[in-house]
Amino acid sequence: MSAAASGVRGLRVASCARRLAQPSWHIAGLLLIIATISACGPARASLDKRDASLQASQGRAALIRTQYLDAERLLTAALESAALPAMTRVFALSDRGVARWRLHNLRAAVDDFNAAVKLAPEEATLYNNRGNVLLELHLYAEAAKDFGQAVALTPQYGAAYNNLGNARFLLGDPTGALADFTKAIRLMPSSAVPFNGRGKAQLALRRPAGAFRDFSRAIVLSGRYGQAYANRAEALVALRRYKDAVSDYASALQFGADTAQVYLGRASAFTQLHKPDLALADFTHAVERDPSLAAAAAERRSIEDQARQHTEAAATDLARALVSDPHAPTPLPCAGRQRPAQSEPRLGLPKLADALHSGVASALVYQAKDEPGDALGAAEPAGADDRLALPCDAQGEQGPAPLAQQASAGQDGDQPVVAELDGWSVERSPGGDYVATHPQYPALRLTLEMYGAGEPVLLNWQTLKGALRGIGLLHYYAGTSPEGERLEYIAMVDTKSGKLLAIEPGRWGQRQAEWNWNDLAVVVVDPQGVPSRVQLREEDNDARPPHLRHIKQVRRYIPPQFTQRARTRLWSNSGGFNPWNFR
Repeated sequence: MSAAASGVRGLRVASCARRLAQPSWHIAGLLLIIATISACGPARASLDKRDASLQASQGRAALIRTQYLDAERLLTAALESAALPAMTRVFALSDRGVARWRLHNLRAAVDDFNAAVKLAPEEATLYNNRGNVLLELHLYAEAAKDFGQAVALTPQYGAAYNNLGNARFLLGDPTGALADFTKAIRLMPSSAVPFNGRGKAQLALRRPAGAFRDFSRAIVLSGRYGQAYANRAEALVALRRYKDAVSDYASALQFGADTAQVYLGRASAFTQLHKPDLALADFTHAVERDPSLAAAAAERRSIEDQARQHTEAAATDLARALVSDPHAPTPLPCAGRQRPAQSEPRLGLPKLADALHSGVASALVYQAKDEPGDALGAAEPAGADDRLALPCDAQGEQGPAPLAQQASAGQDGDQPVVAELDGWSVERSPGGDYVATHPQYPALRLTLEMYGAGEPVLLNWQTLKGALRGIGLLHYYAGTSPEGERLEYIAMVDTKSGKLLAIEPGRWGQRQAEWNWNDLAVVVVDPQGVPSRVQLREEDNDARPPHLRHIKQVRRYIPPQFTQRARTRLWSNSGGFNPWNFR
């Protein structure tokens, strides 16, 4: 074979080889593309998962910063991603539910919590959060079920116990609420919220001294807790300590509790202090915040006007009868006297119950009543004006009849109770309160608050000496707890002013409270370790040394001197005392 033929054949072989090799290059490229696409799929999914989780984290951060609109937007974007992990989705739904709750989109918030509960039915916080929204929707029974489920899943969940107490209180079960708040206090002793809640329950159970103790503890833990100040003011009104109540209402307004109820409560306290101008100003502020109170005031004025017209008509008829027959017996024993409704200024101020313009009854609304038969510190739900309910012929010549005479049939007044000690005796009032009295202190009618089942038993009476002279301690049995513990409490009273200062625990079963005294106050640590401070005397603002405080300060007017002439000596200092040396 020639060289030329051999070369041509070589070229043909090379061309065929290239033709045979060309499809393999296409196949390799195709395989490379397929491999690249396969590798990009997991990488893209991983990137989507990371972005969704990042958005969920940013949404939670915005929620913590109270930026609720941004939180809802970011969490919604995160939840739209199918790559979001399951547990992250649960918490994102919960966070968005909280954001929507704060934005008052309550139904959407409930939907978010429902979706989260389906994904994680064992998560206690979801039930607690959903219960909070149900409370705001006034679905108290459903909220109580959610809070109960939360504490069943997590028995140490203090916030859920507190919320369960709120739900039971709104359902009209202050006793159950008291137990729940007490559990919350044990789990969260440094939180002011359960103390405030338990104080409301105490007030509803007609224990204003116990309520005052809880509200005071809440204020100690959180000095800017406006609602606790407002609630303590209500307890002080029930204890007839109106000046202190005015001070607490002012603090409540200062710390953000700027509501119609606060102004209305302070107006009531000002009325009791015979300061009608201040009361009317506060009532005006209350109407500005709740215009419906104006209608309540108008209704009250209408009732008072009708009563006044009725009384005036009766007096006119009586005068006509006396003119026609001067010898006729006087049908009204208190003729010629003004009724209390006429002798007092008629401001048209509604009492505390008028604040509830919606007409829904509330166990928180109490007023101190004026009847002499009422025990000191007793409180009853606000109702009609008792001064208008008393007919003239029921008052007699000495003023309104005692509460015992106003009682319904079958209740002839205070019922004696077998509990006497050193002159003290205990009676049960028609309202069910146990009232202790002593002939040596006629102004003092002491309500013995019961904290368990049973009747009170007086155990000891002691009057203090020295700097605390005039302070009396009445130690009494206050019932048996549901756990079977014997409860003993001590009432502290100011015998000079006839005022109840406080009722503090003495012993619960075998556990005894700790009492630490000084010249002005006492700090009581109850058997659970909760402290309470009771101020017994006013602070001494005298800056002089203790050994000079008994010396009376004398202020003399000394005219200014314009010359360097020596001052004339008033009397000789030979062997005597010169007061000018101590000017």
